[in-house]
Amino acid sequence: MASSSYIKGITIKIDGDTKGLAKGLQDVNSDLKKTNSALKDVEKALKLDPNNVELLQQKQELLNQKIEQTRQKLELEQQAAEKAKDALELGNITREEYASLAAEVVTTAAS
Repeated sequence: MASSSYIKGITIKIDGDTKGLAKGLQDVNSDLKKTNSALKDVEKALKLDPNNVELLQQKQELLNQKIEQTRQKLELEQQAAEKAKDALELGNITREEYASLAAEVVTTAAS
């Protein structure tokens, strides 16, 4: 029985259970969204007071969180890519679907 895994606009059907992987990606993406929002707020405040040490510390902490969350996302996407590679070899997905996922992994790695 094939299940669907949704990764940033890409739906890939992979044999096996991918619920944990999909949930992990959803959680990491949600955390990244919250961190980016908080980072934008801090950057707006820094425009008003660029020498505020407390705001600079908050920005550094948020940037560190973003790096860690992006690392987690990359690990999960790499796991999805491995499953997709297996599915490609079995003929369960197309080369285009696999290429889309591989491109997403590269994009995350670059960020």
